[in-house]
Amino acid sequence: MMLWLAFALCATAILVAGTRLSREGDEIARLTGMGGTWVGMAQLATVTSLPELMTGLSAVTMAGAPEVAVGDVLGSCVLNLAMIALLDVLQRPASVYSLAGRGHILGTAFGALMLALVGGALLLGHQFGMAMLHLSLVTPVSVLLYLFATHTIFHYERAQHVDERAAVLAVPPGALRRALIGYGLAVAVVVGAAVALPFLAVRIALALGWTQGFVGTSLVAMTSACPS
Repeated sequence: MMLWLAFALCATAILVAGTRLSREGDEIARLTGMGGTWVGMAQLATVTSLPELMTGLSAVTMAGAPEVAVGDVLGSCVLNLAMIALLDVLQRPASVYSLAGRGHILGTAFGALMLALVGGALLLGHQFGMAMLHLSLVTPVSVLLYLFATHTIFHYERAQHVDERAAVLAVPPGALRRALIGYGLAVAVVVGAAVALPFLAVRIALALGWTQGFVGTSLVAMTSACPS
């Protein structure tokens, strides 16, 4: 019971802080005049993925649980995509797909390509030894692809939101600083709770006789996807 209570406390902290992240991120996008698609991918997506990042780092460097790390990240991707269905049900009066900006097509294409690379590495890595020392060859390719995707979406959004950037001059003094402080505090809470998740996941798996991969794909992925 104590394990489940600690796990629930971490999940609650991530959920509350994730809600604050979204609110402050939207405010930062409005105050800076940056496009919502770029802010969503490069800023909010990066920070709301901190639970997966910190959980993965903690899992592979301290808890010795790579199954939890990989299951958490990939499980969160699947859950995040499934969330769009819920958002479409709640959005009124039109479908969320028809209201979202077309810049998301770029993010979708790059995301599909990166998932394909990871899937290929998992499928062929053991058989062909696709690695240089201990590092998979897919790793540097994925990093470069992400940077290229961020750069491409930024310039696309910049061209689409010229009028919004002109309105930044009317921002009240101190508004951006307050938004950034709130954003930073929420990030700190997310990071702290995420570091503890893999240790709890390993202990829960041992206590219940479950595999670490299942716990990472289900419980940890669901919890770390809360900010998204």
